[in-house]
Amino acid sequence: MKNLTITYDTMQNGEVGEACVFIPMEDAQANKIKAAFEKSALLSKREAYDLRDAVNGFVKYCERARGREYMSDSIKTVEVKEV
Repeated sequence: MKNLTITYDTMQNGEVGEACVFIPMEDAQANKIKAAFEKSALLSKREAYDLRDAVNGFVKYCERARGREYMSDSIKTVEVKEV
């Protein structure tokens, strides 16, 4: 198992700030997502796009649940760490 850590920008009460989310997942999937954000040749362009889109959607809804707004396409870092 790995922890995928995603850092991005949010907005709350008109102020922009940085936030992150930790997502536990299987090693292979975490590595695929990291590769998608690094635009690695290991994935097809379509698979990389789909993974980036899925992560952007996940982050958007996490922030909505927190009462903040996700700043679209603001993902800054994607890190993979051992659980």
